[in-house]
This record gives sequence, C-alpha cells and structure tokens, in this order.
Amino acid sequence: MNLHRLRIGTRLALGFGAILVMVAASLTGSALKAIDDMQEHQRAERLNSSIGLFIAALHREQRAGTALAQLVATQPTVIEAVANGDRDKLAREFAAAYDFLAKDYNVEQFQFHTPPAISFLRVHKPEKFGDDLSSFRQTVVDAISKDTLISGLEGGVAGIGIRSVVPIHRDGKLIGSVEFGMSLTQPFLNELAAWYALRARLFILDAKGNIQRAADTAPAEWPDMDSEQLRGALNGTPQMGSLTQGDTRLATLVMPINDYRGKPIGALEVFNDQTAFEQAAASVRNLAIGLSLGLLLLGCALAWWLARGIARPLSTMAVSAQAIACGDVSRSIDYRGRDEVGQLADAFRAMLDYLRELTGAVDALGRGDTAHHHQPRSEADQLGASVARTQTTVAELLAETQSLTRAAEAGELERRGHVQHFNGDYASLVSSINELLDSLAAQRVRQAEADQQRHAATAATAQALAEQVEQLLRTVDAAATGDLTQPVTVTGSDAIGRVGGGLARLLGDLRNHLAEIGDSAGELGSASHQLDALARRLRSEADEHSGQSSSVAADATDVGARLEAIAAATEEMSVSAREISHNTEMARDISAEAERAVDDATSRMQQLAESGAQIGDVVRLITSIAEQTNLLALNATIEAARAGEAGKGFAVVASEVKDLARATAEATGRIHARIEAIQHDTSAAQEAIGRTREIMTRVAQFQVSVAQAVEQQSAAANEMASNVTEAAERGRHIATTIRALADGAVHSAEASSEVLDSAGQVADTATTLSRLVGQFRT
Repeated sequence: MNLHRLRIGTRLALGFGAILVMVAASLTGSALKAIDDMQEHQRAERLNSSIGLFIAALHREQRAGTALAQLVATQPTVIEAVANGDRDKLAREFAAAYDFLAKDYNVEQFQFHTPPAISFLRVHKPEKFGDDLSSFRQTVVDAISKDTLISGLEGGVAGIGIRSVVPIHRDGKLIGSVEFGMSLTQPFLNELAAWYALRARLFILDAKGNIQRAADTAPAEWPDMDSEQLRGALNGTPQMGSLTQGDTRLATLVMPINDYRGKPIGALEVFNDQTAFEQAAASVRNLAIGLSLGLLLLGCALAWWLARGIARPLSTMAVSAQAIACGDVSRSIDYRGRDEVGQLADAFRAMLDYLRELTGAVDALGRGDTAHHHQPRSEADQLGASVARTQTTVAELLAETQSLTRAAEAGELERRGHVQHFNGDYASLVSSINELLDSLAAQRVRQAEADQQRHAATAATAQALAEQVEQLLRTVDAAATGDLTQPVTVTGSDAIGRVGGGLARLLGDLRNHLAEIGDSAGELGSASHQLDALARRLRSEADEHSGQSSSVAADATDVGARLEAIAAATEEMSVSAREISHNTEMARDISAEAERAVDDATSRMQQLAESGAQIGDVVRLITSIAEQTNLLALNATIEAARAGEAGKGFAVVASEVKDLARATAEATGRIHARIEAIQHDTSAAQEAIGRTREIMTRVAQFQVSVAQAVEQQSAAANEMASNVTEAAERGRHIATTIRALADGAVHSAEASSEVLDSAGQVADTATTLSRLVGQFRT
C-alpha cells in the first residue's frame, strides 16, 4: 500500500493505531510471557521443591543411618564381639533395638561384615550369615577396602536402599564394618506423602532392563510420562512435561536417582497439580488481553481524535491552498489555536491577506489605475517588489504612451519615447511606437514638402496669370479709350495665351475695319446730300446698333477672357487635386505600413502572453513537485520520528528537504504571481496597441475619405473646366455673332448710304465716319 496516497489524518490515525497496536501487543505479549514465565517458574519451583523434599528426606535418612552406624561401630562391646567373632552376643545386644528401629524409623537392614566383604551378622535376618557380598554390595567392599565411611544409595537384589557402612577398628586395626540400610520403597514415599503431600513415583530397571514402578503415591488415574522420557531419566537426563487428565492439568518432572558413586540406578517422577494456578493464570491472561483491547480501542479513539484535530485544519488549508493555486484568494481559514497548526493557520491567513493585497494591486493595474502603488513589506519581499516594479513600469509605459499620443494629436511628431527606460518587450513596444512616429513624421515632412511645392507652383502660376490678365486688361483699357496701337504680348497655348491671341486678332480686325471705314467715308461724301434724310434715320439706328455691338463685343471679349482665366485656374486646381489625391494615396500606404507594424507588435505581445502561459505551466509543474517533495519530507519526518535516536540525522535532512520544498513553493508562488502580473501588463499593452491600431484605422479611413473627397473635387474641377471651356467657346461664338452684327450694322450703314442719295446726308455721314475714325489710333 502506498502511504503517500492516503490523507494525512488517515496516515496519522494509522500510525497512532499501529503504534498502539504494537504497544498493546508488546505489553500484552510481555504480560502473557510474564504469566507463562511465572507459570513455568512456579511449576519448575514446585516440582523442584518436591524433588528437594525427596532429596532432603534422603539426606535425613542417610545421616540417621550414618549416625547409627558410627554409634555402633564405636561401642567397645561391639568392637570386642566383632574381634572375638561373638555373633550371638551381637545378636542378643541389638535384636530389640533393631525391631524398634525397623518399626518406627524405617530401618530395613542392620548387619556386620568382616573383611573383605563377608556377612558376619544380619541383625534383621540372623539366620543368614557367612556369605560373600563382594559381588553385589559395592558399598561394603569400598568401605572395607578403603577403610572409610561409605554412605549413599545403592541398588541391590531387594531394590534401592540408603546404605551407611562404617569401618570397625580395634587398636587401629580394621576388623570389620557395621551397616545400616534405610528403606527407599513404598513406606518411604508414603511417609513423604503424609508429611508433605508429595505425589511421586519411583521407577527402576529390573534384571531384564524393563521399567518397573517401585513405589507410587500418586492417584492411580494419573498417567505417567511416556516410556522414552522415563528411559531418558533412567539414563541420567531429567525430563519435564505436562499431562492432562480430564480437567486436571499436571506438571511432571522425572529426575534420575544416582547411587553413591553417581551412577543412575532409578528415576523419581514427581507430580504437581497446576489446574488452579492455570485457571488463575488464564483469568489474568484474559484480563490482560481485555485491558489491552480496551486500552487499544481507547488509544485508537484518542488517536483518531488527535489525527482529526490535526488533519481537519490541514485539510481545510490544503483545499484553500489548491484554490489559491487556481487563483481563488477569496477563501478564508477559520481554524485558530495556540499549537503549531494554529500558527500555520495564522501564517496562512497572513499570506492570504498579502495575496489579496497583491491581487488588488494587480486588479488596479488591470483597470488602468496606475495611481495605486504597492509597497513591499520588507527587503526580502521579492514578490511585492516585483509587483511594485511592474506597476511602476506599466505606469511609466502608459504615461510615455499617453504623452506620445497627446504630442502626436497636437502635431508634435518629433517627440520620441525613452526606450532606455524600459526593458524587454516593453522597450520593443516603445521602439515600435517610435518607429511608427518616425514613419508618420517622415510622411508629414513629405506632405509638407509636397504642399510647399504645390503652393509655390500655384503662387507662381497665379502670379503669372495675374500678370498676363493685367497685361490683357491694360490692352483692353487702351482699346476702350481708342488706342488700338497697344500690342498684345500675352501668347501661348493655355487659356490666357489663347485669350491674348484672340484679343490681338480682334484689335487687328478693328484696325482693318476702321481703315476700311475711313476709306468708305470718302466714297460716301459724294452721296451725302442724297441720303441726308435717310442717313439721319439710318445713322441713328446704325449708331445705336454699332454702340450696342461694340459694348456687347467688349463684354463678350471680357467674358471670354475671364472664362479662359477661370478655365486655366480650374485646370490648375484639377492638377492640384490630382497631386493631393496622389499624396493621399501615399499617406494611405504609409498608414497601411503603420498598421502592419502595429500588427507585428500585437503578434509579439501575443507571443509574450503565450510565453507567460508556458512559464505558468512550468511553475505549476514546479509547484506540484514542491508539494510532492513536501509530502516526502513529511513522510521522512514521520519515519525519522519512528526511528527514534537512530533517525535524528534523517530528521534533520527531512527538515531541510521540507524547508527547501516550502521555499520552492513560495518561489513558484511568487513567480506565478509575477507571470500573472506580466500577463496583465501584456494584456494592457495589447489593449494600448489595439487602441493605437484603431487610431491608425481611423486615420486611414480619414485619408480614404480625404482621397475620395479629393477625387470628387478633381472630378468636379474637371467638370468645371469642361463647363468653363464650353462657356468660353460659347463666349467666342457670341463675340463672333456680335461681330457679325457689327458687320451687319456696317452693311446697314452702307445700305443707308446707298439709300441716301442726298449729298448732305452722305457728307454728314462721311464727316461722322471721319470723326469716329479719327478717335482711334491705328
């Protein structure tokens, strides 16, 4: 099972539970082991005590037999009787004593020996004597051969007995020995059972090597150990075991019985009834298990309560941290306390307040409120310092952009942004704006130069036109005063030149006509009298027609001249309109180039935004790694705490890893906030570029409108020039018609001359014509 996937509360509860289970299991196991050890110790102690009672009884019997033998061996009568071979005397002396000892003190044998091991007198069986005992009574052989006291157990034909053999000396010379033998059969065990409630069984091997029960004080229904264990004890190895008889639990111990030389000659099996003690031990065991389970449940409940108290606020803060990682800083931490979790919650609330403050600063920056300035809380507040620097940079960038925009709107295209005050894409943005302003300034310079050249050409044309019109006016004024000698110097293929040429021809025609009139005046002198009356009448009409014709001809000439001037001016205006249309088209191309530059700046800002998003993904990845590292550090801290003293060094490393994870999380949080600020700044810059693009679009639209207006004006000027030209043609046609009318008036005058046959009338007419012709200088 992967513990990292479990919640902290679950891991704490499992950890506490595991510790409690181990403690409870350890305590319960220790208690049960202590009970088992105590039970085993009690069983061994009681069995050893039973064996000790048996051994103590043996020693008591052995000492009693030894004391009796030494007492008898030192009596002078005994020494004298043995030395003299007086068997009867000894029998008479000790027969009554033996009966008493056999009855009340468990004395089984009482006899005297002579060297080397010949039975001299069996007090317990006086009729049998003189047999050699050396083949089966080693105690007697050793006591006589070694001239020493021999006391201990010895096996014989009658079974196992407690033998005490004491040498008898006379004058320092060994003359025999005396022996007392105590019973180690059923009476001995019965006595122990009566005194000490000893339950035991004595086992020996018969002549064929079979196990034989020699004495028994245990209940008949109690079983023995198996034959292998009994044979092992008979071979000298103690055996311990347990037996069950119904509801009775028995502890058994089989101890080998050694003779005086240390050779196994039998085995004693002692029993101890363990039923009451095992019932008490079982009760204690059950109580210990119940108490352990109760303490375990109580400890688990306490562990769950503690884990819940630790995990709930941590879980709440983890949920809030995840929400904050997603950008939600509206969460609140309600947990309060004086423990470490409470301190963590207080630090978390302070962090949230600071993040909200930073969010407010960034929101204000996003709303365009550059007046709100965030102040870092300390020199180590890199995030606050970064936000403050970003606010300052954006404020300076907006101020620089607004200043350039106002300057551009005011026509001050020579203003430029301070690129050195900014870094990175901000500097690129200011540089792009400067390049746009450079383009607009260059366009403005070219437009100004074109306007200046156009104005100079227009002024020169107007000046030349004014001079030509003035010249024509002087000629016309002179003609109006009768001076037809003034030359017309205005020539050319333009409208004014054509008007000058027409006026020169008109004056030439007038001079010719006046010459012809002068000639006709002489011819009319002869017929003046005949046509006097008619001449007066025709003269009056001719004069009236001639005056009107002259006036109309002059007016028509003036109208033609002015129409020609207007046609020339209209033509010049059309040329200027076409120049303006061409310049407007160039301005529109420059605007399109500026729009492309703005689009390029927008694309760069979009790339910057995408780079910020990619950096944000990397920051989230680092945050996740920092969180996993923090979890690893926490698990390492828990494992180090479990390890105790051996895990202190690992705990220090885990603490360093936790601090590193926390520092990494804080750094990634600050980087994430900086990236968000940059993204907000980038969005604001994109909006500013968008507004700049909209302005350029409006400028382009205005230029299109201007171009359309100029085209319309050019078309109107062309139409006007066409109309004026047509009007000039019609004026010339009117002048021709008027001249024709004037010719008609002359012809009428000639007709009147032909009609007037009167010489007076012709003379008057001739005089009048002569006078009129004289008014003109030709």
